[in-house]
Amino acid sequence: MALSALLLSGAITAQSTYIEFKMNSADGIGGTMKTYTQDGNVRTDINMVAAAMPGGGMKRSVLILKNDPKTSYLLNDERKTYSVNTMGDREPSISDHTEYEVTVLGKEKVNGYDATHVKVKAKGAQMEEELWTSPGVLYYDKYKASLTKYTSAPMYKALAAKGADGFPVRIVAGDHGHAVQMDLVKAEVKSNPASLFSLDGYTKTEGGYAGAMREGAQGALDYMKNMTPEQRQQWIDSLRRAHGR
Repeated sequence: MALSALLLSGAITAQSTYIEFKMNSADGIGGTMKTYTQDGNVRTDINMVAAAMPGGGMKRSVLILKNDPKTSYLLNDERKTYSVNTMGDREPSISDHTEYEVTVLGKEKVNGYDATHVKVKAKGAQMEEELWTSPGVLYYDKYKASLTKYTSAPMYKALAAKGADGFPVRIVAGDHGHAVQMDLVKAEVKSNPASLFSLDGYTKTEGGYAGAMREGAQGALDYMKNMTPEQRQQWIDSLRRAHGR
């Protein structure tokens, strides 16, 4: 779900904008996702707060630069490192041909926008998302024109076919009673500093995104080593509760 929201926000690259989502769940997951665009560059900062995670949460940033839009950089601000993922000139994948089932639930006013409430499910999948979409969000017309083979265009075509064309102002996704809700709280024109779109001061992590995941796992282990036995047991108990065990 967070990834789909990232793609939705990051597609708006033509203007200098600031877009902010907040997230929350009954499991105690909270945080924000902030997307900055400037001169064709895009940066999304994800700050997830969750008691069940080492350190109480996670902070990560994804950077896409206008001079190489097929490459994304995953930033770790705590360690001042980054990893690289290159999409390249690939052939369309199976997901590019995924068919979506869209059920319109009605019209609602959400976060200040006139929105269409829908359920969206990829055919054959177990989990479904609820979206509240609105064409009234800042620069939506330019976002719509920017859809490429690197975004989930089939889903938006399915939405448009049901009269639910628009940018999501609320997203609810999850299963087994552990849904996460994301709400659009800001979408505004804003001049963003060039430093947000720079890799200066960061060191490259080898191994691409997989290397970044290993680095994150090592960070979790380092955090656990500094726990007292009581803190470690509390963390394990919170994980069990979060997963219904």
